[in-house]
Amino acid sequence: MNILNHKIGLILDKKVVFQKLEKFPDYHKLLITEQTTLIYRLESKYLKIFRLYNNYQDEDKKFIIDDL
Repeated sequence: MNILNHKIGLILDKKVVFQKLEKFPDYHKLLITEQTTLIYRLESKYLKIFRLYNNYQDEDKKFIIDDL
């Protein structure tokens, strides 16, 4: 939780912009830990988190983002 809170703080302070998704350039991908990745979009007044997923899951299911 401390790592997640620290990285969210970096996003909200606009100190770091993380990797954009190729198909959806408004969304960013952030590696939280070796095991966990966060998909998010920074809105004008808030951070919108779309997905937090386990990097060890099936590759075909990992980046299913049709609901973005």
